[in-house]
Amino acid sequence: VASRKRKHGPKFRQGQKSVQEIQESAFSGCTSLLTVEFETKEGYDQALKTIGLKAFQNCEALQSIAIPANVTSIGNYAFSNCYNLSQITLNAKLSTIGTYMFQNAGKNAESLSVTIPEGIKTIGDYMFNYCSKLEHFDYKLSDEASPARSGDNSTWQTSGMYNLTSAYHMFAGTKITSFYRDLPGLTMGSWMFADVNTLVNVDTYDEESGEESGEEMEILKGKSGYDALEDGSHMFDSTSIVSFYRDLPALTNGDSMFLSTKLKVFANGDVNKLTNASYMFRGCGELTTFYSSMSSLELHGDMFESCNNLGQFYCNLSSLISGERMFMNFSKLTTFYSDLSSLTNSTSMFEECAVLANFDAKLDKVLTADRMFYNCSALTGF
Repeated sequence: VASRKRKHGPKFRQGQKSVQEIQESAFSGCTSLLTVEFETKEGYDQALKTIGLKAFQNCEALQSIAIPANVTSIGNYAFSNCYNLSQITLNAKLSTIGTYMFQNAGKNAESLSVTIPEGIKTIGDYMFNYCSKLEHFDYKLSDEASPARSGDNSTWQTSGMYNLTSAYHMFAGTKITSFYRDLPGLTMGSWMFADVNTLVNVDTYDEESGEESGEEMEILKGKSGYDALEDGSHMFDSTSIVSFYRDLPALTNGDSMFLSTKLKVFANGDVNKLTNASYMFRGCGELTTFYSSMSSLELHGDMFESCNNLGQFYCNLSSLISGERMFMNFSKLTTFYSDLSSLTNSTSMFEECAVLANFDAKLDKVLTADRMFYNCSALTGF
């Protein structure tokens, strides 16, 4: 039942006990609709189960939405382009959440706040894509989640959502600054935080002290987190994270994963299934320290292009076949330790690395080594 209140503007109010579905495009394009209310008396909101495809799409004036308790399914684009949304509250029984559900929502509001209750385990791809005012998240703890850590109102708090498998473009273009969570079931993280240039903290929790360790440690080392992640392409592209300490034991596609970030330290023990590292760290001009193991990587794909401040490199690259120009002109590189036992082409690999002094690598199969250490004037032996 829709009614108009001239003083407050148009609104939708559910007033029939028998309403089970708001059908496809039911209010799409109602550009003056300000509020949506669902009757909370017994027998009313319990009936509603489904909000259809594009049900409230392009309701540009809509300011808030609280999904009734028994709704289990929301269709694609249901609230996309609701430019003035400032408050979104989901319910725990949602099992089907459409793609692009809130895309571009809230971009004309002062800020956008999202509350997701305990029980939500699936999130549609592109769910908050380019919600440019999205700063505040409240995700209720489930029994299996770790304790929440305090954060400001630009923080997604707690772990939880342990069964989330895909987060494709989930927060791309938002304004979140911190993301405290483990996502051990996540397999698809492609573009998850792309263009979130405000994102600095991904996890600052210190497991030994149990306290926040400060902005220098963004992702917690040695904890479960991204253990199932297979596709991380562009996941942190153009964010402002400065360090990464998570193991990535299932990662195969790291294409542009940290492209143009402010990453200074990359330190973990296992990225051993990685096969595509094209541009993985390209443009990370502040990267100074690299510790890892990437034993399946055969081609480097210019993964360190423009990482000219890299100074220390410790990484198992036992399957790498070609290292041609891989570290060429890295004027700050002083230390290199690796297993390069499959390397056959090392043309110009360390050319003009003038301060490279510490080099220790297994080199069993090199066939082409033209200019491999050309102008490495500090190198005295290896």
